This record gives sequence, structure tokens and C-alpha cells, in this order.
Amino acid sequence: MYAVLKAVHFTALMALGGGVVFWLAVWRPVYGGVVDAATAQAAKRIRFGVISGAVLFALSGLAEAVRAAGEVVDVSVPADVWLFLTASRYGQMALVKAILAPLFAALFVLTQHRVSKIGMACTGAVGLALVGAVSLTSHAAARADVLPFISDIVHVLAAVIWGGGLLCFAVLPWGMLRGDLAHHTRLIGRLVRRFSALALGATLAMATTGAIATFLHVYGPEALTITPYGRALLGKLIAFVLALGIAGAHLLVISPALTRQARRFAPDSAARNVRHLQVLVQIEAGLILCGMVLAGVLTTYTPAERPGHIARQDWHRRVGPLVVRLAMSPTNDIGGVAFDVTASARNGQPVPPESTVSLYMRMVDHDMGLSDVTAEPVGPGRYAAAGLVSMAGDWQVQVTVQSPESAALRTTVNFTADTGALDLGRLRRLEPAAVTIAPLNTLSCVLGVLLTALAVFMLWASQHRRLPLWSAPIGLALFACGAALCLRVVLVDAYPTSYVTNPLPASPATVTQGAALFHAHCVPCHGQTGRGDGPAAAALGAPPADLTAEHVDDHTDGDIFWWLTYGMAGTAMPGFEHTLSDTERWQLIRFVRSLRDPLRSP
Repeated sequence: MYAVLKAVHFTALMALGGGVVFWLAVWRPVYGGVVDAATAQAAKRIRFGVISGAVLFALSGLAEAVRAAGEVVDVSVPADVWLFLTASRYGQMALVKAILAPLFAALFVLTQHRVSKIGMACTGAVGLALVGAVSLTSHAAARADVLPFISDIVHVLAAVIWGGGLLCFAVLPWGMLRGDLAHHTRLIGRLVRRFSALALGATLAMATTGAIATFLHVYGPEALTITPYGRALLGKLIAFVLALGIAGAHLLVISPALTRQARRFAPDSAARNVRHLQVLVQIEAGLILCGMVLAGVLTTYTPAERPGHIARQDWHRRVGPLVVRLAMSPTNDIGGVAFDVTASARNGQPVPPESTVSLYMRMVDHDMGLSDVTAEPVGPGRYAAAGLVSMAGDWQVQVTVQSPESAALRTTVNFTADTGALDLGRLRRLEPAAVTIAPLNTLSCVLGVLLTALAVFMLWASQHRRLPLWSAPIGLALFACGAALCLRVVLVDAYPTSYVTNPLPASPATVTQGAALFHAHCVPCHGQTGRGDGPAAAALGAPPADLTAEHVDDHTDGDIFWWLTYGMAGTAMPGFEHTLSDTERWQLIRFVRSLRDPLRSP
């Protein structure tokens, strides 16, 4: 029911907003001076779509708000429901949408045949407020930064323009238009060209903002097939690509054919082209409706922003006279794993109660030391233990069973972790500051902007007949390349402080102050020279980081600031949030940088 309400909500929004945009930006500029039965019928259908869209949008939004209220209050008590609607942001936005939608439709009806600048400005302002209210109840609005919210507004607006316009195109009185092709062929060709130009901009905006939303809410390609959110998104993407392919046929085949018919009218050819246009538009509108249904389903699922750190796995091993079963499953903590070990003889007899089981965890691709865990007995021959995966990568677990009747028996299993405890606090987000963090990032964005500008010019020129129509696909390809070069830089998976620059200068005085702090707080583990060889290092499970090694350059000052503040889960590195001030932590980072850059040494 939830998904149905959402699907109706989004489809109604397209009919409402798309009808207004199609009338004002496409139909009226072409057919504004034409008065006949076909144009009157088209006006009536578009007006009906706008009014019915407003009603369905308001009602489905309120119904969804009442459904949400049912999760926290008793919906049989009107006062409680009203409290939810007026006190929660979700309820408030439902009320705002229920007011704005009829107002938007009323403004359109009043100005449909008497368009004025003031009327268009008021209609546009109410429409933008309506789209903003929709985005305020989206997944993007739940994020701390404002850029995803702005991106979502653009995405919704573009979907309304393209999808809603297609719905209007699909319900035009095609039979009446075909009844007088000598008069309507040229006008239909102008409609197609005008809408194609509008739809081209909308699809580019949808593709760009959709790529941003996909990065923010889906952790990787595999999530598109193994998570409910990802599968719904994949279906939406397929519908979008198919609709885009049909739009390409409109642009490259149908539109030129109608233009030729306008110059040299041939009834049979014109009828065939208009019939093909009708069929393709209706198929494309059907795909858009499927996409809206999937978008409704999508909003009912939790975004797949972070993978589970491990998959639930079981291993069975024959180890000498014993059979060892190891079951591993994730816990609710990031990086946490629970182990369940069963040890028995081959005849099924549990090992003696005096037996002990130990587990040793180590990372294969990076030296994180050994994590020694003693399993606790929980039943005959059954033991339980908990461990921590500190970072993503390949891991190994060695199970040791010590029975009083035999020597210690060992077996080893391997597994892969997609994330770990060190990812706690990392956020997938849009980060403009990443452009200037490295010269390669800046170069990538400059090149991306140039390619995007060239692509926009080619698309504009192809629409205005300055370049042949076949240059439009090339422009689209260039736009995709340019957008990818920019987005690969500004879409990051990082800590909140990763791209915060060090406010202190790299001066000898700052480095000296950082050196004093290092010797007071860090030398016991990291050693006098920062090589991880301090007097306490030998007693730690995971060896302290070598701060003179090349890997230090892979992390920003903001990354190190985050670890100095909150520590590094899965290691002995503590947090100094309550020990050192912000300034002292930045001073300490200047000294750490000086260990690899002698020019910054005091």
C-alpha cells in the first residue's frame, strides 16, 4: 500500500506539473493562434490532467502522511493525527503540498487562455515551492549538507518536465490531428522540435542528478542486484534508458521526417510519420509511468549507502580426529563480527568440556597485527566469540582447538570484508572542496567543464540547425564524459573533516609546538621518530602506524584530524577530543607532516 501511494503521488505530480509546463512552454507557443476542434480538445485534456493530478497528489500525500502517523500515534484519534501533521516535518510538508497543489492548478486554469507575465511568475513560484516541498520529504533531505537536497529538487523538476510533458503528448487528440494533416503536420513538427529541446535539457539534468543520487545512496554496482533499494533503482534506470532511446528516435528520425513533410506535403507519408510518432510517444510515456511506479517503490526502501562488512558464512573443516564448524555473522556494530564454533569428533561426540577454543584474526593485505580472541563455552562442544574487522579487505581467521586428549589442532578460513570499523563516520557526499585538494582533481574538473560546455554548444547548435542532427549523440557522449570527470572528483566517501584544510601555517613555530605535543602523547606507541617503534608498541595487537611511510601522504590533514579526535576503531589509537584542543591537534598534524618533509622540520 505504501508503494502504491508513493507511485500515485509521483505520477500525479507529473500530470500536474508536466501539464502546466507543456502548455506554457510547448503547446501554446506553437498552437496559440490556432482555434479548432482539435486544439480545444487538447486544451480540455491538458486541463483535466492538471486538475486531476492536483487532486490525486494532495489526497495521496495526505493518505501517506496518515499512514506514517500510524507508526507513532493512534490514527483513530483525530487529535493525535492532527498533532503529527502539525508538529512533524513530514506532516507539515504533507499539509503544505495539499495546499500548494490545488493552488498551482487553480492558477493554471485561471491563466490558461490569458497568459500574462505576472500570472506565469506566480504559477512558476508556486510550482517551485511545490517541488521543494516534495524534496523536503526525500532521502536527500535527511542528509546534513544542502547540495544533495538541491540536486534532488533539480531531479524532480526535470522528471516533471520530461515525464509530464510526455504524458500530455500521449493523450493529445491524435485522431483529430490526423484528420487534417495538411494543416497540422507542420505544427506537429514544431511541437516535436520544441519539446525535444526542452526534454533534452531535462534528461541531461536527470542523468546528472541521478548519478549523484545513485552515488550517495548506493555503495556499489553489486548493490543494484542484492538489495531491494538497488533492484528498484535498476528497474528505474532500465525504464529511463529505454525511454531515452525512443526519445532519440524522435529527435533523429521523426522530427526530420515531419520537417520534410512541412516543405513537401505527401498525405500517405505524413499519416505514417504521425502514426509512428503517436505510438512511440505512448510507449515512451508508458515507460515513464513504469519508472514512476519504481520510484514510488524506491522511496519505501532504506538506501543501500554502506555494505554489510561481511557476509554471513559457514565453514566445515576436518581437522585430525575432529570436525570443526565455524559460523560467522555480522553484529549491529560497524566492523563487529560474531563467531560460533562447534567442535566434535567424527562420530558427532562433542569435545570434552575441558577443551578450549581460540581464534586469531589477521588482515591479509595490510599488517594490522593479530587479534587473539578466546571463545567462551555456550554448550557441549560449542563456543562463541566476538571480533572486530577494522578495515575493508581480505581477512583470515585461525581456529585453534586444544583438547586434553590431543595436541592443539588448527584450521584457517578466509573471508572478505567490504567495510570495517574505520569506516565509522565516513559519509558519501558531494564535496566541492575536493576540487582544490590536489592538482589532478583541479585538472580533471577543468577538463570536465570544457567538455560539458562543448557538449552543450553542440546540442544547442544541433537543435537550431547550425550543426547536423547526428551531432546530438556526439554532444550527449561528450556531456557524459565531462560530467563523469567532474563528478568523480566532487562525489566522495570521506569523513566530515576530510576536506577541511589545516588552519595553521606550516611554519617552524607551529611544527615545534606540534613536536612538543607528539613527545607528550604519541612517543610511547609511535616512537621518537614516528616509525611505530615506541616502548609500548610491542604489547599492542596491531602495530602503530609508521608516520614516516608513504601511506601517510594518501590521507588528508582532515582525515588525520578525525582520527586524532575520535581514535581508530579496531586499533589501540585513542581519541584526543577531550585531551587536546582543536588547535593542538592541527599543530600535531603539522609535526606529523614534517616527518616526511624535512623542510617543515623545526
